[in-house]
Amino acid sequence: FVLGSKFVLLRICNKLLKVLSNRDVDANFAGSVMMMMTKVFPLSERSAVNVLGSFNVVNETLFEDEEEFETKANAAGNVGSGSSSASSSNTTTTIGYEFYKTF
Repeated sequence: FVLGSKFVLLRICNKLLKVLSNRDVDANFAGSVMMMMTKVFPLSERSAVNVLGSFNVVNETLFEDEEEFETKANAAGNVGSGSSSASSSNTTTTIGYEFYKTF
């Protein structure tokens, strides 16, 4: 490809992927577009690398403390504890606080 046409193709593919991101029906086509982009653009392409090394420093993830996590987990477990036989056949998986904190 000529250098100028690569950027045009990159812009077209990014706009197409932005439109397709909201529709589940076109997920297969969006995957095909991404696969085509990986074949056309090498990983060493400047547009695929964070040259400046900048990242979002404003983003902050707030975790619940262990007591609040346990309270919410117990409340969620008690909601589905009806006397119907359908709810007794459902199995629930509890997640520990350490696992929650890790991910």
